[in-house]
Amino acid sequence: MKREGPIVGILVDIRGGGNKPFGPQTMFIRQLLQAGDNLGQICFAFTVNDVNFDQKQIRGYRWTKGAWVRQWFSLPHVVYPRDFGVSPSKVRLRQRLMSLGCQFSSPLIIGKWRSWEILSACPELSSTLPETRKLEGVKSLREMVGAYGSIYIKPVDGSQGRNIARLRQINPNGFELCYNSANGLRRFAGSISALYAPLSRLTGSRKFIMQEEIKLIRFKNGIADVRVLVQKDYDAVWKITGKACRVGTRGAITSNISGGGHGYTVRRVLEEHFDEKHVGSILHDLDELALMVVDALERQIDTVGEMGIDLGIDVNGKLWFIEANLRPARYVFIQMGDMDTRMLAVRRPMEFAHYLSGYKLPPQYLRDAI
Repeated sequence: MKREGPIVGILVDIRGGGNKPFGPQTMFIRQLLQAGDNLGQICFAFTVNDVNFDQKQIRGYRWTKGAWVRQWFSLPHVVYPRDFGVSPSKVRLRQRLMSLGCQFSSPLIIGKWRSWEILSACPELSSTLPETRKLEGVKSLREMVGAYGSIYIKPVDGSQGRNIARLRQINPNGFELCYNSANGLRRFAGSISALYAPLSRLTGSRKFIMQEEIKLIRFKNGIADVRVLVQKDYDAVWKITGKACRVGTRGAITSNISGGGHGYTVRRVLEEHFDEKHVGSILHDLDELALMVVDALERQIDTVGEMGIDLGIDVNGKLWFIEANLRPARYVFIQMGDMDTRMLAVRRPMEFAHYLSGYKLPPQYLRDAI
């Protein structure tokens, strides 16, 4: 298909070299570029260091004839951000590009505390939220563990399950602290105060929250939750692209795929715990809750084209909101062998970028999509 615009840039991080410049995301970026080509877009990948504002050009990446090639492009109409983390340089880049008319299809970040604040103000959603408080010293830990017995401690702006800890009382005079980090370990002590020093080495100066532990269902001896991928299409309408159960490894305190977890169909996991009628009801309610969450969050933040909504199901079948991710991964669908959903998840961000640009979709693309 002849590429006649719009111009769409995919903002990425450099995490390697050669034919894998974007690390584990490299194949995903290639697929996004192919999806953009199919829409007639002029699309490329770029990093925060590739923009020449004096010339109003970007030295981007294209996959051509089996290799990554650097080319100069005009500033994009739309940027699809697939970079991770927040830095002053990324904030400045976004501000300067937006001042020149570029649109971004997702905000920089929405932290766990901000998400909780927004959703707790919604009467229809507040009952799905675990009790959540800011970590503000050892006194706050004592109060939270005293109230709930077992709590999770999470970085406000963290992702991929990194730097999460669980603190619980295991007997009247004993407490257990488990880390979910690169150097994951388990510590025991007779008081919360004795565990605060090792916890502080994990948290550092960053902001953390505390949440009550929910007794989630388990599968194959691993903790399980549900990732619902919600995306906008070329009509800017929220759609459920797909969902999957993520199951953590034995002994892990989270289910994240990046931490060694594995993906299964939601039905398969639910059938281990509930009868068919209840399974059908939960499957329906998962979609409904995810759509309610993205609608509530979008009303309070900038333009957003996709969210990975993480939901928990407790042993009684009640649904809980865990987290909203603005840079959702798709690898879980590959693990499940669901390549149709995987490729739909690749196409939709490029379709939404097309919508934001104001360009009409090519007639042939619309015919092929029917």
